[in-house]
Parts: sequence; structure tokens; C-alpha cells
Amino acid sequence: MPDNAILLYDREKGARRSASGGGFYAIAKAFLQGNPGAAVYGCTMDENCVTRHIAVSEPEELYRLQGSKYVQSDMGNTFRNVAADLKQGRKVLFSGTPCQVAGLQKFLGKEYENLCTVDIFCHGVPSPGFFREYIGYLEKQYGGKVENFTFRNPGPTDRHGYIIRFTVNGKSYRRFGWEDPYYGAFLGSSSLRPCCYHCPFPGEVRHSDVSLGDSNDGNFHPTEAISLVRINTEKGKALVEAVPDCDMVPTDFAAEARTNHQLTEPAKKPERREKFYQMLHTQGVAALTPKVGTLGRIKTRVKYRIPTKLKRGVRKLLKK
Repeated sequence: MPDNAILLYDREKGARRSASGGGFYAIAKAFLQGNPGAAVYGCTMDENCVTRHIAVSEPEELYRLQGSKYVQSDMGNTFRNVAADLKQGRKVLFSGTPCQVAGLQKFLGKEYENLCTVDIFCHGVPSPGFFREYIGYLEKQYGGKVENFTFRNPGPTDRHGYIIRFTVNGKSYRRFGWEDPYYGAFLGSSSLRPCCYHCPFPGEVRHSDVSLGDSNDGNFHPTEAISLVRINTEKGKALVEAVPDCDMVPTDFAAEARTNHQLTEPAKKPERREKFYQMLHTQGVAALTPKVGTLGRIKTRVKYRIPTKLKRGVRKLLKK
């Protein structure tokens, strides 16, 4: 039986599309396999780099919902569609930000036994308007339509993978987090929606059955991205217990929160937040590019060429 908070790593190849340890993929796949005809709702990024909520009903479709999307999702008619599914007796797993889960529950107006919910430990979301301008900036810079855009790309040299990847005219490109105007602003909390700085959802009381996020634990699969899973309800416990063939160990949630403040508190509003958006509206995305010197750029590129196993070994030696 899983503890209230656990670390999870899914060894299955399909989970490698995930930004962390494959927690969402493992839970959603088990849910669909155990409930024929069920639906999983989650966020996808379409061919025009627009994030929106969709429903999938086959495990083979879950790849469309995998991976982090650091922009607000267009909900469209999702709440109405979920309500219709539930009233027809269909089992539904809804995933989203904590405010989206709370919004769905408010919309439904009552509890449904056939509804399960998963939220994320959310850092906050920038506006879709800023993201559209950013994609336009990339398309102008690289001379074509941006496709196959991903925010997180873990690999052998970086277990968390804060690297943007995309293609333009069939050619692959990457951009490092703190050197990119959109990613740098997100990581520094400068571009979040105003309400995100006063978010009421972090903390002990969660609206979802399960909460998912990244873990900074350095002992459990130390060279891989791993999922932090918090079980909030009996439904959540059943969801996690149904997951087969994953490595899971209990963890201390309070200890996790000491190195990851978004688990228990909202992002702090930077002093430059108003100036940031003023610059965006008057000077455009290019003016927001972080000022990183040549030495900083070299360090970043060297860091991303050294395998995580080697970096971890060097750190151990230096501590002796």
C-alpha cells in the first residue's frame, strides 16, 4: 500500500515522453486499462503550438497529454464534456492545474463516484498571449513555422531537462532555460498571471485525488527524472495501487517541500513583474532575452555535455 507521499519511476518506454518519472502516464494508463470505455482529460499542445484540454480513451493516445506545458490551457467545452460523460456513467480521469480541478468541481456542483482527479504542483502559468508572441518571435528568428515544441527534455546529461526543443523546416533546435526570454521569465516567476501570486491551492488541503510533480531526491534513481506523487483521498490511493510495474518508495513530503517551495506556497511576485510586461508590450519579446555573458553560455553548454552519472560521481568525491 502506498504511503501518503511516494516517489515513482516508470521503466516503460512510453513513459519516457514524460517530463519527470512518468507518474501521470502510469496512472492514466492503468485507469484506461482497468476501465474499458473510460476517458482521460488532459492538456495537449496542437500543431499550432496552442495548449488545450482534450479527452483520450486509449492508452496509445496518452502521448498527446504527456510532458509539461508552461502556459495556460484553453478549456473550451471541457467542463461540459466531462459533465456529460459522468451523467452517462462513463468513468473519467481529469488532470489539470489545481485551479482547473477546483473549477471543474465547482461547475459540477456535486461529487461523482465515477470521477477521479489529478492535479500538479503548480508554479503558476504565463498568459497564452505572451506564449503566442514568443512563438511568433521564434518563427521570425528561425524563418519558418515552429513545430514539435516541448518544454522539458530529460536526458543522460540532465535529469530534469529544462531545455526547449522544437523543429523549423525539418531542422531541430534547442534553447536553454535561463537563456530564453519565455523560459527564463517563467523560471523567474516574472510572467505568471496576477492571480498565481495569491494562489490558495498549495498546502495541506488539495482538491484532487492525486497530486503530481518533480522530486529533487538524489537517491532514488539518481540519474533519472522521477515523479513525486501525493495521495490525497481514498480514490487517489486506489488509482496508485492499480499501477503495475513501477518502482515506488515512500518519501517525506515535508523534506521534499524544503527544496521545492511550490509544493506548499505560491510563487512570489518579483519586483520587476510590471516592468517585464511593460517591456513586452512596448519592445517585444526580443527585449526580454536574459543577459547571459559568454562565460555563462559556455558553462551551460559544458554542463549539458557531461553525463549526470559523472557529475554525481564528482560531487561525491568533492564531499569526501
